[in-house]
Amino acid sequence: MADESYARNSWYYAILSAFRDFTERGTDPKKYFLKLLDVNIKSNDFFHNVVNEACSSTSFVNSNVDQLERPNAFLLPQGRCCENILFQTLQHFANNKRNGKKYVLSNGLFDTTNANSTLNAFEGLNFFHENFYDQVEITELGKSNPFRGDINLAKLEDFLTKNSKNVPIIVLTLTNNTGAGQPVSMKCIKEVSKLCLQYEIPL
Repeated sequence: MADESYARNSWYYAILSAFRDFTERGTDPKKYFLKLLDVNIKSNDFFHNVVNEACSSTSFVNSNVDQLERPNAFLLPQGRCCENILFQTLQHFANNKRNGKKYVLSNGLFDTTNANSTLNAFEGLNFFHENFYDQVEITELGKSNPFRGDINLAKLEDFLTKNSKNVPIIVLTLTNNTGAGQPVSMKCIKEVSKLCLQYEIPL
């Protein structure tokens, strides 16, 4: 059933249908995405009905020429492409709303993420967990995990109290690739989310 064509494939419409469920269908989700898991989407009439609905003029999904002139959903082949588009978009909003240097804060920006942020005139700052560089004790393997991929919440909060207006986004890398794949705790994610809501910064 797999179709891994770049830019457009059978599952493109299923994914867009899932987007529609939480962006415009509200209390009446079609759940086509889940239903399509049980059918052969390339030969099934049900799938063609989904495509036809996706291409209707009232759809969230712009189709045919409209999709080329004003696309609103994209499939991209790699994360680094997504990052570049994300930071280009952020740069547009950051230039309109903020003055001075702009920072991307993280628990550990992956190398391409940092490169793309730098390319778009952001400065990436990593607030590593206070135990990030600690030696792993062999005797503790499989017995304990201090979640050393977490962001340093104290440093993050201190930075935000002084510079929140110049932070267009906070990026949590899960797991922390820069930190050799160290895990990040749900507690940390929730705390960062609270700070992002407080300062109105996307996470």
